[in-house]
Amino acid sequence: MNEGFAIHEVFCDSDGNPVDYAFLEVNKAFEVITQLKSEVIKGKRITEILPNTEKVWIEKYGKVALTGVSDHFVNYSGELDKYFSVSVYSPSKNQFATLFTDVSDIKRLEKILSQEKNLLLTTLHALVDGVISTDENGRIDMMNPAAEELTGWQAIEAKGESLEEVFCIRQEKNILLTQKGGNVIPIEYAASPIIDHTETSRGHVIIFRDYTEKLEKEERILYLSYHDQLTGLYNRRFFEEESIRLNTARNLPLTLAVCDVNGLKLTNDAFGHLAGDELLKKISEILRVECRSDDIIARIGGDEFAIILPKTDAHDAENIVSRIYEATQLNSVNHIILSISIGWSVKTDMRQSMEDVFVSAEEMMYRRKLTESQSMRNQTIKTILNTLYTQNQREQAHSERVSKISVEIGRALGFEYNMIKDLETASLMHDIGKIVLDTALLTKSGEITDKEYEEIKRHPECSYQILKSVDQYSDLADYVLSHHEHWDGKGYPRGLVGDEIPLISRIITVADAYDSMTTDRPYRKAMSKEEALDELSRCAGSQFDSNIVNVFIKLDIES
Repeated sequence: MNEGFAIHEVFCDSDGNPVDYAFLEVNKAFEVITQLKSEVIKGKRITEILPNTEKVWIEKYGKVALTGVSDHFVNYSGELDKYFSVSVYSPSKNQFATLFTDVSDIKRLEKILSQEKNLLLTTLHALVDGVISTDENGRIDMMNPAAEELTGWQAIEAKGESLEEVFCIRQEKNILLTQKGGNVIPIEYAASPIIDHTETSRGHVIIFRDYTEKLEKEERILYLSYHDQLTGLYNRRFFEEESIRLNTARNLPLTLAVCDVNGLKLTNDAFGHLAGDELLKKISEILRVECRSDDIIARIGGDEFAIILPKTDAHDAENIVSRIYEATQLNSVNHIILSISIGWSVKTDMRQSMEDVFVSAEEMMYRRKLTESQSMRNQTIKTILNTLYTQNQREQAHSERVSKISVEIGRALGFEYNMIKDLETASLMHDIGKIVLDTALLTKSGEITDKEYEEIKRHPECSYQILKSVDQYSDLADYVLSHHEHWDGKGYPRGLVGDEIPLISRIITVADAYDSMTTDRPYRKAMSKEEALDELSRCAGSQFDSNIVNVFIKLDIES
């Protein structure tokens, strides 16, 4: 026989419970399978041969020997480190016979398969992707939790249902999955056949995921590839592509308009880039409202916009442009003036190139900008000053007094009328750059920190940038920039020395210092006239031009 065979006798305790058994006969296969020799074990008990034998063996064998009821089972022997498939019966009272085979390899394989199955199930349950498997008839066999969530079906209720019932999809622009509750979501999926060892398909596995977030990102990327992020209008890339697409005879006459926002840099310098962004968004809104639905409006640069107007002649184009101009005049952003210069050109013949039409429109825009831009900047300067003075009335009074004192010094020095006017205006605007500073910093009652002082020191450069952008005041910008320079070179922002500092700047420096000393400030009381003059004299030749200090002292101006 290939199967192991043995006959045993059972031994019981005083209560009749089996506690041991002895070997009576074994066959050759038994010896091969167990590696226990007949001459060694015959007549001996199991507790002598294999003392650590599990009690379950003795209990099962004892039950058969005592009751005569046969049994079959598979069990593990720790002593032999093997699994056995055992058939056991009782040939006579208190005896049992076993017929067994070694199934260790099968059990170990089953264990490995079980572990792999558990690992697979654990992995499937942990996946964020939905997984569905079907049988060869296309009916649901398994769903993981992600598939339950995506389809709205529970695995237990879906089992046995057709795939089409549970995984209900349709192809439109995207693949759409209809959930059990009726909601529709975009998905992406892949399907593979389940092939057995005979190369026969035994079903399919479908792996799928929610495509909503990815789709939104793709749509956002596509949107941004053709749109300006700040204004929501089309961007230059789209404008150029549409210029090509719309360049057809059926769109003639076709008008191109080029628009440039006036004073954007001035607005950014004076009120910050957020204010400049709001200005651009307002202009964009006006263009969108005043143009027609078929017109292509694009932001093609920082402050540049372009409009394609199909089937639009010069008369219609002029009407649209006029509406845009009127709308900008009726609107503002936080008191900031809106101004835009627009040029346009009409293509009436396919022999005209779009590039030439665009250049013609751009040239017209620049011609209009020469006057419109300066007018807007002049108004913006007034807005800046009004805003600064509204926020801090003390700054207005200070600037007016500094201007008055500077004019007196200029007259004493024999300045001509035009130079007096430059001195008067530069003095009035010497602190215009303070518009960029926090009002709380300008009105702070406590001591100024080093960091705050560095912030305050920015205002001459800001004043320079603001005034430099306006032709009317550009010549005065350098005077304002230098009014905190010192005669000995220890001033700011450029550290100029002596005569390197413009004369008008040196005059403003003295007037500014005197008025500051003789006026109450949040952080100190005003000096007397005499104390201020003494301080000017003390610093003459270091901070101040000695000649200007001497001229000012002789004026005997009342504080």
